Formats: sequence, C-alpha cells, structure tokens
Amino acid sequence: DILRDWSSDVCSSDLDPIGLGAASNGASNGDVVAQRTEDEIIANIVDQLQSSNPEDKVCGCSSLGNLANDSVIKKLLLTQKIVRVVGPLLLEADGMVQLAAAGALRNISALDPDTAEEMVNQDVMTPLEQFLASFQQKSADPTEEDIGLLTEGFNLLWNLVEASPTAFSLFTASNLLDFSLSLLSGDATSTHLAMAVLNLLSSACDQNKEASARVVSCQSSLEALLVNTNLGLRVTASLLLVTVLEEAVFESKVFPKIMEIMFDTLAPDTRSTICEVSSSAPVDEQMELDLDQEQQEDNKFKGVEELLGSQQTALEILTNLCSTGEDEQWQNTDSDDEDEIEDVEDMDDEGVENVNAASPQFTEAVTSLKLFSTILEKANPLPENVAEILKSSKKGRKVLKDYESIRIRTFLCLSNLLESLSLDDVGGAEVLFSTWNSLGNILVQSKEEKLLESASSCMRSVTSKLCRSPEGAAVMNLNEKELEAIVQVGQTTQVAEIRMNMVNIIGDIAVMLSANVKETATATIFRVLVGWLVDGGCKDPDVRVVAESLDKLFDAFSEDHTDAIFFPLNLITKLRGILNALKIKMAAQKKELSQDDLGVINMAKLNLQRFIKYKEKRRSEERRVG
Repeated sequence: DILRDWSSDVCSSDLDPIGLGAASNGASNGDVVAQRTEDEIIANIVDQLQSSNPEDKVCGCSSLGNLANDSVIKKLLLTQKIVRVVGPLLLEADGMVQLAAAGALRNISALDPDTAEEMVNQDVMTPLEQFLASFQQKSADPTEEDIGLLTEGFNLLWNLVEASPTAFSLFTASNLLDFSLSLLSGDATSTHLAMAVLNLLSSACDQNKEASARVVSCQSSLEALLVNTNLGLRVTASLLLVTVLEEAVFESKVFPKIMEIMFDTLAPDTRSTICEVSSSAPVDEQMELDLDQEQQEDNKFKGVEELLGSQQTALEILTNLCSTGEDEQWQNTDSDDEDEIEDVEDMDDEGVENVNAASPQFTEAVTSLKLFSTILEKANPLPENVAEILKSSKKGRKVLKDYESIRIRTFLCLSNLLESLSLDDVGGAEVLFSTWNSLGNILVQSKEEKLLESASSCMRSVTSKLCRSPEGAAVMNLNEKELEAIVQVGQTTQVAEIRMNMVNIIGDIAVMLSANVKETATATIFRVLVGWLVDGGCKDPDVRVVAESLDKLFDAFSEDHTDAIFFPLNLITKLRGILNALKIKMAAQKKELSQDDLGVINMAKLNLQRFIKYKEKRRSEERRVG
C-alpha cells in the first residue's frame, strides 16, 4: 500500500477508528443504515483531518487513503472538498503527517482521470508544488525521511500529470522540471525516488517538445541509469529516453542497450514465479504467521510486483516503438450527390494499405532477440487453482490484478508487432494459427471486457497476417461451427471496439475465402460471414462499426466472379437501405466522432455509393448478355 507500515503504529486498524467495519456490516442491513454509516465515516474522517493532534491527522489520512468504496471517496471529494483539507497538510511541520497526506492524495488521484482533474480544480497543485520546492531549497543532501517524502510527492505528481491536462500544463510551466532532473544526476538518489521522477518525466514529456528538449539536454544522466544494477530503474530510464528521443532513438547509440534491457526484463517467467509464491502463501487472509514468515512472504510478493511492473513498462515501450509516429490524414468528404461520383470500372483496392512500417533497426532487434516468442509467453493465464489461492489475500489479489494487466498489454504489444514482422519472424504460419486458436478460446470464454478488447485486437492482427499470405491461408482450415462462435462474440458484446475488431476478423476471413467461392463448402461459409457483415456489422448502432463492415464487404466482393453470390443475396437493395441509415447515423453521431473517425466514415459512405453504382452496372451488363 501507499501508506507506510508506521501508520498502523499510530492508527491501528484493530481500533477501527472511523467505523469502516461498521460500514461493511451496516450495508447488509439496508440502504438507510448503510447511508447513515457512510455519512458517519465521512464526518469522522473530516474531524480527524481538522484535529490539532498530529496523530489524529495521520489516522484521518490513513483512513482516507485506504477507503475501498469509491463512492465514499468521491462524495468526500465533491461535497466536503476534501482535497482543500488534506492538501495543506503537505506543508505541516510533522513529517508523518506530510507522508500520510501525500499517500492519501496519491491513492485518490489513482482512481480515474475525472477524480484527478477535480483534485486539480480544488488546487492540490499549489501545496504540492510548495511541498516539493521546500526540498529544493535545502542545501544539505536529503535525509532518509526527505527521500521518503519526495518519493511519495513525486508519485502523486506523476498520477496528476498523467491523468489531468491541467496538471500537465501547470507542471510544464513550473520550475519543478529542472528540480526533477537534478535528482537524477546524483548517486545518492534512492531507486524508488529515481523511478518516481522518471515516470513523472515520461508522462510530462509525452508530445511535449519543450519539456523533451530540456530532458534531452541531460541525456548523459539518463544513459548512466541504463547500466544501473536495478532492473526496474533501467526499464524506467529506457521509457523516458524513448519518449523524449522519439524517432531519433533508433539512430541513437543507446538503442541497442534499450532493446537488451527489454529482453532482460521480459525473459523471466513471472507465471512460474507466481505459482511458486502462491504455493507458500497462506490460504486464509486471517491466518497468523510469525514475523519471519510474514517478512519472507512480503518480500516474495514485493519482488513479484516489482517484476510485473517492470514487464508492464517494457511492453509499453515496445508498443510505442512499433509506431511510425505519423497519423494518416483523411480528407473530410461530405458530398451526398451521387451524380458527382465517377463511374468505377474496377472495384479493386484504390488506396495504399496503411501498414505500420516500423524502423528496420527495431525489426532487426526484435527478430535477433526472439522477442515475439518471449512476449507471447506472457499471454498465458494463471492456473485456476493458483488464481483461487491469490484471491484469498490482499497481496495475492494485487498480484492477480497486475498479472491480468500484463496479459492485456501483451496482446496489444503483439498486435502492433505483427504489423512489422514476417511470418517467419513469428515462427511460421502453423505457430501463428495455433495462437489464433488460443485467442479464439479467450474470446469465447472470457467475460472481462478489457481482456476481450486487447485479445480481439491481437486476433485481428493475427487474422490479417495469416489471410494475406498464401502460407497463412493454407493453414486457416476453419469450419462453420468455429466461425459461428466468432460471429456470436460480435453479436453479443456491448463494446464497440470489440465489435470493430470482430468485423475485421470476420471480414478478412471472408476476403480470403472469396477467391474460392466456386467451391460449394467455401461458398457456404462465405455466405454466413458476409451475411453477418450485412445484417450485423452494417446495421450496428455505432457508425464506426458500420464503416469497418462496409470496407470489408467491398473487399470481399471486389472480384467479379463473386457476383454469383452477390446478386442472389439481393445485396444492392440491402446496401441502399444501409446507405440511407448511414447518413442518418452520421448526422446523429457527428459531434461525438473525432476528425479521423469522420474521415474514415465519409470515405466509407463515398465508396458505398460508388460500389452500389458499379454493381448496378454489372447487373445491367449481365442482363444484356443473358
């Protein structure tokens, strides 16, 4: 937890000073009791924070930081303006009060971006800047207590800058950036403080040329951290260097070292380590251990958490390195006049495929270090019995949550990597198809939305890679039952991003099958897939999903030999209805869409008009010939 062990000496949980236990018990007795208890908790916390007794203030901060009920925290935030009460405690003379206040604020700031922004609105940045600046004015080296306070303060500031645009701007305009950099140049800085500063600077320098330039001027200090003995520190320094150097990182002398650090970080088998740790963990949270056993268990879990954190950062770095850094610009076309549309003689691809062309240096490093297979191992779930053991303790639940975050980031990282690597680079078509099947099982079985979104994104990239190569298409031996299961995922999920991924998966398979629709079995499956694209994807309430579905239909029926399926399905009439519905949806959702989305959707509408006109011309020609 954020709050240190000392808080238990001052404010013992056994005493239940604010009635947290009563809250959980009272809630089961009815809403009235729960509401009364909630109000009592809030009143008790506020009383403690406003007490003249430092120990009461520490208790109040500890209770606030450890509240599990988000609604109580947000009620404190909005109705009691609690940040205006806790913020000034950062400037108290008592170090324990300062540390408790920083810890409580840090926990609250981590809830969600809206909460962080509200904290900034309640002027948390003013006492926080004064708190950190007070250490800048000290002439002597920081004491151990100073380092603990600074670490907590910079972690709080990192959360705020990461989540709040206002905090981001305030930090950039302050003098704290130079102070932050100064803490990285000395040997005396602790590992945890250095990591807090590095994380803060990585967030502050993201798409911030001014801040990045100031950090680059101190690049030698960052490069020195790349050979530090602490793995977490090396990874976090790598993140900052990748952020500030942007595309120049590939030509930098530190790039090979950064990629080496990525491999060193991801190579350890955290899954096996967690299984080993869980085997020695108490199966009951209430089990009492002697002090040595408890310390050993704490150290094991702490080691696992630190490794998981480092691996999460490494996956983030690799995902960023996959990007070219340039967004495709779309022309915003709003014409509804079909008379202005040119005749289209051929519906083959008219544009250039938007492929993520990663740096050759990056691709070479990923291949030589065999990073793809190393990353792929991180996607494996924990055994069910291990997950059950971890759920029985607070430390275990934290590890379980962190491991699931690793899996989510793994899928997103693999999705980006696949755009830059060849089939041979990822182990061949058979290996990738095995991955495809595993991803399919996750989509069918999992109920966790974030995991489903990342796994479907990865499956989308795997499908694209397999379907667009002869070797990949040769191993895609799919039966109707398997494909219906995938279609079912697209029909049942409430998340538009997942539906968009499913449209692309189904669409790519349909395009692959379109080359062989003269075969009866292939034609049957092809009809199922395009039927869902027309009656499912193209009628989706989200206009972005509609646009994706249309693009896949254009590709699936781009060759004239598919007319034998297209016309009997009466698709011209259906597509005209979809065009009318698309115009209505675009008008209704226009304000909610980004410029990029609007560009894609307008292009889909224009292509739909062209496509209908072309297919009508094809039908007329067939009738004349007939």
